[in-house]
Amino acid sequence: MAMNTFANVERDTTFWFNDANIILIAHGDVAFRVHESVLALHSEVFAGMFQETLSVTQGLDDERIDGCPIVLLDDTAYDILQLLLVIYGFNRLKTPEETTFPILAALTRAGDKYVVTGVHDIVNECAHLLISMVPATLDDYEEASKSRSALEFESHHAVEALHVFRLIDLGADALRTLSFILYLCAQLDENELRSGTARADGTPEVLSGADLDRVLALKRELQRRGKQAVHEARYDFKGPEENCERYDEDGNMVERGLEECDIGYDESVVNCITQRVRDGYGRGDLFNPRLLDTMHDALRRDLVCYSCMKPKLSKQVQLREDAWDALSDLQVPARPEARGFGPASDGRGFVEPQAGPPGRLRPSPGLGPA
Repeated sequence: MAMNTFANVERDTTFWFNDANIILIAHGDVAFRVHESVLALHSEVFAGMFQETLSVTQGLDDERIDGCPIVLLDDTAYDILQLLLVIYGFNRLKTPEETTFPILAALTRAGDKYVVTGVHDIVNECAHLLISMVPATLDDYEEASKSRSALEFESHHAVEALHVFRLIDLGADALRTLSFILYLCAQLDENELRSGTARADGTPEVLSGADLDRVLALKRELQRRGKQAVHEARYDFKGPEENCERYDEDGNMVERGLEECDIGYDESVVNCITQRVRDGYGRGDLFNPRLLDTMHDALRRDLVCYSCMKPKLSKQVQLREDAWDALSDLQVPARPEARGFGPASDGRGFVEPQAGPPGRLRPSPGLGPA
């Protein structure tokens, strides 16, 4: 923003208090007029920034809006808005509307950067909700899927999630958690992985070169395993088995009207594997239990006996478990890595402007860089 253009900033409609005494300007030239004492109470980082701002800009009219000193921030307006909503008590992280993934991601970024603690220990408050999206075991996959759905997590959020989860203290679960987030990234189209995704406010999120290599390698392995799972489900049904429950010891059908298990399997499993299911597994979505559910449904409807279905069920279970175990072999660093597209990157997929501390003063004649 050029000198003397503060009049062109967009004044946020929620946080523009006439009795407030300091102006925050975020990316996109969005300004927030807030209370220095309120923000300083919750953040030592803000307190330090405000102390510097007030000492340097005292008496400089061109550094003020409506008489209030200005602090320029390197954050998006969306992140600052979400942070202020929590600090001022408008968002208490209690309702579904207050706890979507984009909101939790924004709060984690801002809370980590400005070390917001005390009454609002934002990063820890968000962490347990974010961690609920990741299954601790394969048996927890469905519950974690429900959590992601409840938080309005969509597939394109995966890259952002990887960067956000690296800001959380995951402890001994770091490798398992980050490996699963890489799995979610691997569900994206390769072109999308290479070009990057976007946050709720349009800010780009791009994988580091090392993470991109990991995700693409994982994606190809999952695709191979997914195609194998579909092939195993559709072909080579070995039935009826010697102990098929459709027949008695003399080889006679135990009940008239029952179909042979191989016919029942074709009708209730093979013919029910839709193109959408095949596409999902072909994409590498092995942990979704759609094939297993189809097989269990055939058993409930007594279209195939358990003895004949068991080999197919066992194979699908083994393929899923093997893929789950393979995730633990990924070596995923818990800390951000150097990005490959510029020295100003923060390692979390967001390119920062060339700047100094988290908040800085507007350069003034004779003052030099703040």
